[in-house]
Amino acid sequence: MNHVGMRRFYRVNPAGLEQTSRGSFPPLLAPVLMDRRITVLFLAVGVFQVLLHFLGIPGWTCPVKTFLGVPCPGCGLTRGIGHLLHGEWGAAISSHAFSPLFLAGGCLVGLLCLVPGSHYTSVVRWVAVLESRTGIVLLFFSALLCYWGFRVVECLRADLLQSHLFPAVSNF
Repeated sequence: MNHVGMRRFYRVNPAGLEQTSRGSFPPLLAPVLMDRRITVLFLAVGVFQVLLHFLGIPGWTCPVKTFLGVPCPGCGLTRGIGHLLHGEWGAAISSHAFSPLFLAGGCLVGLLCLVPGSHYTSVVRWVAVLESRTGIVLLFFSALLCYWGFRVVECLRADLLQSHLFPAVSNF
């Protein structure tokens, strides 16, 4: 689709993106990308966390894991991205299966932040059209939540097997 078609589909106003044509899915990422300051802030926080990991400095601990004892959907991403940057793909996937996608997405968002204003808006409009027509971001986050569910079940199962509730099972 050309830029004229995208302009008909989404129009930029001061509040963000305004839909002018119906798509099947609501855009989730494009409204966040529309505000470049928020985009840069999210990107900077992620880069800072990975940089802390590289330097061997403890970064932010996960509040979900700290208080509930189960991993959150993002637990392991920093380690996974660190492994990827060292070329250790197996360790990266073991840390978090979605770490390659998050690294690729972070690189794309970083490149997007370098694009001049009018082109930036065109790219965000294109992302909105892509999201609305394919539901790719909704699908991605649904897959991430399913993956998280499996990780929580595995964590709870491992804790149950190691507990004193089933001593015969934990001796295997």
